[in-house]
Amino acid sequence: MKRAEDNSPPIEQNDAKPSKVEIIFLVFGSLGLATSFLTDTFAVIGRHTGIAFIGSIEIVQAAIVFFATSAMLAATFSRQHAKVQLLTERLTPVRAQILAYISAYISATYCLLLFIGSLWVAIETWSEHERSELLHIPLSELRLILAATLFIMALYFLFRHVSDQKSKHDVVGTSSNQSVKNS
Repeated sequence: MKRAEDNSPPIEQNDAKPSKVEIIFLVFGSLGLATSFLTDTFAVIGRHTGIAFIGSIEIVQAAIVFFATSAMLAATFSRQHAKVQLLTERLTPVRAQILAYISAYISATYCLLLFIGSLWVAIETWSEHERSELLHIPLSELRLILAATLFIMALYFLFRHVSDQKSKHDVVGTSSNQSVKNS
């Protein structure tokens, strides 16, 4: 960690190379963002030149699902969610670990509740074959993409914390076993 020159808190730097999964999410998110950006750009130019770009809002709304879900998964898998460390950096390591444990379960619960709500709406509207008005983009599939993303995030929050605990326990156990062997 680097410390800024004005005595502000340390700035975390992630020098690790992105994994293939993170790159895939980055590409899908970038494509969704580029699609929405270009669509809106052409729609605005069209409005000023008198050439209508029919369905541009629907394209942007569908693209938002792709870049938002990609961004959520990429941030989750790379552990780059926004964090306020004002409290945790003042705690003992044990209490900070307890707080991290609680945070992981609150995050997982939040994602699971959003997943249940999204899935509920998708199930309720599935038989209606709901589509956008002009371009007939299917909305049920977009809701399922969001629900799947939220479910994956909830599982990741739960199991990442469990695996972190296990790996820390293994490291502590290994180092204590080696110190016993060396004596």
